[in-house]
Amino acid sequence: MNKLETKFKFKIHGKNPEGHISIQHENLNHQIWIFLYSTSGTHESEKTKQIVKVKSDKVKKFKGTIPTESEIKKII
Repeated sequence: MNKLETKFKFKIHGKNPEGHISIQHENLNHQIWIFLYSTSGTHESEKTKQIVKVKSDKVKKFKGTIPTESEIKKII
């Protein structure tokens, strides 16, 4: 998480995050989801490959540039 936060300048843990990471564990096929919130006050997550949005006063909107998949893969 620290590498992603430093490189792309977003906050994914701690107080008032702009996103989070979710890992779906399957045999030999792990999927990593990186969520950058599109709306303040709405927590976004994944459940059975569907995006779920829930009201939350603990998240803030990410206003930066969303990194590409290849940029993220270089970091992790």
